[in-house]
Amino acid sequence: MKKMLTIVATMSGLLVGAASATTTQASSVKLASGYLDEMKVFSNGFVTTKKAIKTDLYRKINGKKVRYTIPKGATVGVATTGYTESNGKLKTTVSLNLSNQSYKFRKSFTTFNKKHGYWIKTDNIALKSSTFKLAKSTAKNKYSDLVFERGSAFNYPNRKKATGLFNITDDGYVQYYDSQAVKKSGYEDGLWNQNIYQLKPTATQKISKIRRDGHVTYFYYNHPINGLKEYKVGKSTYRLKINLQNHDGNKTWVTKNDLINANWQNYHVGGKSYYVINNIDSE
Repeated sequence: MKKMLTIVATMSGLLVGAASATTTQASSVKLASGYLDEMKVFSNGFVTTKKAIKTDLYRKINGKKVRYTIPKGATVGVATTGYTESNGKLKTTVSLNLSNQSYKFRKSFTTFNKKHGYWIKTDNIALKSSTFKLAKSTAKNKYSDLVFERGSAFNYPNRKKATGLFNITDDGYVQYYDSQAVKKSGYEDGLWNQNIYQLKPTATQKISKIRRDGHVTYFYYNHPINGLKEYKVGKSTYRLKINLQNHDGNKTWVTKNDLINANWQNYHVGGKSYYVINNIDSE
């Protein structure tokens, strides 16, 4: 019998899609030989491919529609996991998430449009140990899916003036959106709007090096981004410092129809205040 439990997948605590993982399996039910535990994979959030994988996705390259193959050794985000059960054996599956890749890369997919926008993922793929392994935690995927907003605190229901924001992509880019791009997208503080990911970033830089030192992470790239405060550390090298603060913010608002609860994490980026929304819910 197949049992499924829906778990909400979030981006900075804001809903972007539903992810599925299995319920705790009975002791009499075991993984089929050669399959990975779907709960461990879902919790880890990333897998690394052990072989090239042909997907159901297509890209437009030089005017031609080309089937996308994930190369061997690539680390990819997990969108959903699941399983089928037969004769007490579980065969697990995974859907891979390409939603936090760079804008230039995502835009080449045929599913990149107003309807699908942010959410680009593969169909279910057999979660075999010969195909995947759990990805190691890195500074890059630690910041995956986080949207850094300028300011020290989330404010609801009084919408703040549009300010710049940035994110770190899974394929190693810093993408910055200035206040005009944020305003154009319709992104409002605390109200997630996928339109921001359909817009070309104001500035993009390929990360050449990442270094971690406790709660501080340094990102290095070749050119400064107008709107962020970097430090020049070489002839053509700039360093962006992201410092995780040892406190977060919590606040509750009472509106006419709802009770709004919000939680966010504070950072210093180049010495300036930023925050990342962890969760917003209403009662």
